Amino acid sequence: MYFNSYEEHVQMINGQKQTKIMEVKVKNGKGVKKVTMKQNGRLAVHEEKLGPEEITNVLERKFVPGLFNGCNEGCMKKLSGAPMRSKSHRTRRHKK
Repeated sequence: MYFNSYEEHVQMINGQKQTKIMEVKVKNGKGVKKVTMKQNGRLAVHEEKLGPEEITNVLERKFVPGLFNGCNEGCMKKLSGAPMRSKSHRTRRHKK
């Protein structure tokens, strides 16, 4: 079973255009929800896996309240300029 949903919202915030794209994809029993926000030339993307209950509700075309709440918060943190968690960069020790 394959399901794909795509919504795009455009709004003006403080005279600046903000575009929000919300996507849901389900394929072979696995699902992903994704939010993409564009504002001031900056792009923020947040993606999460769907739980088993969410997958069944999406495939049955039922309304799932708060489906994109976590993704929206993740995108807003990225766009606000808040410092991101630093990723540990391991360096290789070269043998002499």
